[in-house]
Amino acid sequence: MNVTGDIAGEVSTPCADGATAVPWCAVNPTRRQLLLAAASAMGGAAFLAACNDDKKVEDGSTATDNAASDATVLDKGYYLVQRFPSQPLFVPGKESRLPVSIPRGGTDGTLRNNGPATINGWIEDFDGNKVTDVVATMRNDGISAAYWEVRATLPKAIIYSLHFEGGDDGGATFEVW
Repeated sequence: MNVTGDIAGEVSTPCADGATAVPWCAVNPTRRQLLLAAASAMGGAAFLAACNDDKKVEDGSTATDNAASDATVLDKGYYLVQRFPSQPLFVPGKESRLPVSIPRGGTDGTLRNNGPATINGWIEDFDGNKVTDVVATMRNDGISAAYWEVRATLPKAIIYSLHFEGGDDGGATFEVW
């Protein structure tokens, strides 16, 4: 195997086609690692802020804020944070996986680490016509910010939006190609 050094002094390995791969491209990340990386890239400060909710109390010890273990009841008018790119990822007639997170109430923008086990919702086309009902299932094992997974098979290559009961009217918009 040929090994070369790049400008930063890191070691890279050549690809099969002769191009040099950067070291981090040689890793095969899991789906969870990709989702976490995408979430941190889209909202790194908010995502990292969700990792630490300890507050100092008068005696110098730390106490966890009640919001850190989010209630299972969501605030009215909550909004959805997409945990997937909006395009080009989904194919007509094939099942699509749409993970979304929900921020805590308030203005800090941190993502919830808990919530209801399932949330009912629906998917609309760009004209506002309901295409299908969905049930989002919470996933939070081994990660600091929960997400709700929706799976749906969408018939046409158009723009859709995902909505949850009790949420704001904006939903999460995505395109099927």
